[in-house]
Parts: sequence; C-alpha cells; structure tokens
Amino acid sequence: LDLDAASAKVAADRVDFDMTLEARPDALHMYSLDTQFTRVRTKDILAYFKGYGPSYVEWTNDSSCTIVFHDSFTVTRALLALTWELPPSASTGVQSPLMAQEGKEEMMDGGKGWRVGREIGAADDHDMDRRTWRVLVRRATLRDFPPEKTWKRHQYHKSTHRRMQRPVANKRRRLEDDDGHGPDKRVRGDDDTME
Repeated sequence: LDLDAASAKVAADRVDFDMTLEARPDALHMYSLDTQFTRVRTKDILAYFKGYGPSYVEWTNDSSCTIVFHDSFTVTRALLALTWELPPSASTGVQSPLMAQEGKEEMMDGGKGWRVGREIGAADDHDMDRRTWRVLVRRATLRDFPPEKTWKRHQYHKSTHRRMQRPVANKRRRLEDDDGHGPDKRVRGDDDTME
C-alpha cells in the first residue's frame, strides 16, 4: 500500500489533525495523495459518501476538502465504513530524490488521525481505464475551512457606486386619472397610494 504523496506540492497541502483545536462533530476532512485530484468534482465526493447523506462539500485547496453531514453519528458511521486504520509501517509523506539530497528526510508520521479511504473515482470518466485517486480521511477540525478570499469591490459591484452618486428623484409625484376627470393621486415610494 503506497501512501506517499505524489509531489511536494501535494504534501504541502496536507493539514494534520491538531489536538489543540476543537473537532467539528459534523464533518470529515479528505486529503488526496495524487496530483490530478482537481478532476474530482463535488458530485464525485457526494457520491463517495452517498449512503451517509452528506450535506455539502467545502473545498479547502486542490488536494483536500471537508465533507459536512447532518449529525455526528453519521460522521462516525461513514468514517468506520469507508476507511481503515493506517498500517503501522506506512508513512504518508513525500519521497523525492531532491529532498533526500538536501538532507530533509523528515517524513510526516503515519498517525495524526488519518485513516486510509477507499479510492475515489470521477463519475464522468467514460474511459475504459477509469482513473481513481488515493485518499486519506480524518475528522475535521475548526481549521479545515476554505481560506478567506479578498473581496474586490470593483469586480462585483461596478454599478452600485454610480447609482449612489445619482441625484435622487422626487419620490412624490402626481398621477392623473386615465380620463383626466378624476381626482389626482399622490404616490409615495412604490407601494403607498394616497388620495
């Protein structure tokens, strides 16, 4: 069983279970050991946990995501049914000749709350040789959220600024009856009509 990360970038994306942080009772965190995990979509993750009723998926980065369920009981059932414990001899680090040459032989240890998950495949792969990805699964912590993105005001709300600078039209205007013989009506705003 090969549990080494496919590249240094994939190994860097991994976030181990931190005992000092509170665990999220309603979520599992999935991490892929393969580089092409970007081909896996949310629907593939939901299909992987199909029998356990996942609510939604929070993508953390290209190699990992957090799957949120309705309750903690379902999380435990899914974790025990779809994963198994890491073998004691397994290492889940990255082995590359460059790292060995630089003397960085520090490997990530096999524990840290990770369990080996059965391989996940892309549902829309119609090839004869269907591609699968190796995954590790653990309970999610409060740190397993997508990173905050910087909000770019001009990107989404270009017209709002111009609308605020426009002169405000007189909200009170007079309406005449269709035939011109009835009393005038004053309108306030859009809904209130008063005589």
